[in-house]
Amino acid sequence: MHPELFHIGPIHIYSYGFCMALAFLLGLKIVLKKDFKGIIQPQQIIDLVVFILLGSLTGARLLYVINEWPQFSKHWIEIVMIPKGGLVFYGGFMGGLLVSIVYLKIKKIPFWPVADGLVVAIALGQSIGRIGCYFNGCCYGKPFQWGICFPETSLASFQYGWPHRLFPTQVVSSLLLLALFIFLSWSFNRKRFNGAV
Repeated sequence: MHPELFHIGPIHIYSYGFCMALAFLLGLKIVLKKDFKGIIQPQQIIDLVVFILLGSLTGARLLYVINEWPQFSKHWIEIVMIPKGGLVFYGGFMGGLLVSIVYLKIKKIPFWPVADGLVVAIALGQSIGRIGCYFNGCCYGKPFQWGICFPETSLASFQYGWPHRLFPTQVVSSLLLLALFIFLSWSFNRKRFNGAV
């Protein structure tokens, strides 16, 4: 695993954060290329994705803090220390969804046509995010004969001992999500009604 890509002085670039940033940028590019038939303008898409990013980070951190409350109840300042780890996809999805609903309602833009385009980007983004999980050494699977041997200092080795081969959940999940992205992209251009994708 390779949790840190590189650092320049005190600035550290982490694999997971890099993959998340890449996921959002590629997701934005994909959504901007979708034909929404004038329902939403490109600048509104950019604004929406920025709000989704903020809502997702907030929701992902909030759910992690709730799940690990005993750890944070004694060290409140660590709640905002995201570089130390602790984001949950489901919280990020709920935060992003909530922000999307509110933004689109305020702008009087119908939800389902926009959701059809966003869900395509979410599948690709999650696929890239799972690569970040692999590099970070989190979200590992159960012991598996032909699995991956994580480094001795990884969380997986802490839980299962070292050396121990574990199922490459992150890689399999990433490939399945990539296949889902391809299918949803194909479906978007063939949808019969808004919300179908």
